[in-house]
Amino acid sequence: MEVNINKISQIEQEAEIKLDWSDLAPYFEEAYKKFQAEAEIKGFRKGKAPLELIKRQFGEQIEYDALDDIVNKVYIKLVEDKKIEPLGTPQLVDVDYKRGESLQFKIKYEVMPDIEISNYKNLEVEKHVHTVSEDEIDKEIERLLSANATYEETDEVKGELFRVTIDLQGVDQNNLPVLGRRSENVVIELDDESIVENLKERLLRARRDDEFIIELMVDNKPEKVKVTVKKVERKILPELNDEFASKITKGKVNSVSELRDYLKNELQKWWDEVNQLKFYDAIITELVRTNDFTVPESLIEDFIQSMLDEERSKYPDGKLPPNFDIDFFKQKKRADAVFSAKWYIIKNKIAQAEGIELTDEDYEKLAEEDSAEVGIEKEKLIPFYKRSEHIREKLLTRKVLEFLKDKVKVVEKIV
Repeated sequence: MEVNINKISQIEQEAEIKLDWSDLAPYFEEAYKKFQAEAEIKGFRKGKAPLELIKRQFGEQIEYDALDDIVNKVYIKLVEDKKIEPLGTPQLVDVDYKRGESLQFKIKYEVMPDIEISNYKNLEVEKHVHTVSEDEIDKEIERLLSANATYEETDEVKGELFRVTIDLQGVDQNNLPVLGRRSENVVIELDDESIVENLKERLLRARRDDEFIIELMVDNKPEKVKVTVKKVERKILPELNDEFASKITKGKVNSVSELRDYLKNELQKWWDEVNQLKFYDAIITELVRTNDFTVPESLIEDFIQSMLDEERSKYPDGKLPPNFDIDFFKQKKRADAVFSAKWYIIKNKIAQAEGIELTDEDYEKLAEEDSAEVGIEKEKLIPFYKRSEHIREKLLTRKVLEFLKDKVKVVEKIV
């Protein structure tokens, strides 16, 4: 058997293979015998016709029928022997069979680009740094007081520490109701900064059973809406004292001053985690930006398919709506898929270059982290995690980023 591997591009190769008749003979013998075992020929019991008769009467057709299987077996052996790691589905581009002489064929397939990741230890990456202020602590305490407020029904609004329950009905230019444009029992906290200004202004002087028409932006378009005030309630904030501090933290602190320290630590932890994730994202973005190479199309398709599968999971029974435009979705997600595919290649190249490998301890640690959240024992999660390609990539990403964070040049930015 003659084999030539031709490099077509950074990501595509073509294997030219020629099998002489002596190479083909064992495959054909197997095919003849398989046909013989099932053949029902007049004058012979099933499977008992002489092999020479089978070859003489059906040999040519058996050989042609066997070609696909031969090509497949030869390709699989070639991949194993040459340690090729093809991506996606190979393409058979040319077949030339001369009976009694030879079989020649060509197969194209994609491979990972053979590249070296440049400068990943000397990247300059911005990292946000935030220090929690006293004002943030004050606002968090206000939020906690508001979240634990009680309410007392009353007749009219007398400030922002009130909430109202309203019905909203879209109306036309003649103030007649528009079908399908109604929302009932909408609760609005008047100290919420996100309330539309003109609606808030009107509700601040509302009384129970008031009705009025106002213009609001609905679906980015102005629309006349009839508002009916069904209920008015006064918001009663709890007293900020040591008892409240202990209750809200489930006994973790015993005084208001301790509560402030506790909240400062919790807020700082939140900011640190958010900024660390942004820092990791910045490392990934910079690596993708500074390493330009062609991405295999089959890998891009794999990422797009994963995105489509995730989209399907959002719907009942995993079925997309009849009007869902799959082609538009794929087109819209292509840029994200290319980015993800590039990072996948970069990450694995760095892991290979630096000898970063996953250990049993990595899987055990993740299983321990997830066990309480998913309600499954750690010991049962570990074997599942070890079989999951998704988990493997998640853990490898974590280890590579942990390695890179200590190698890049960090430029801190106060936010």
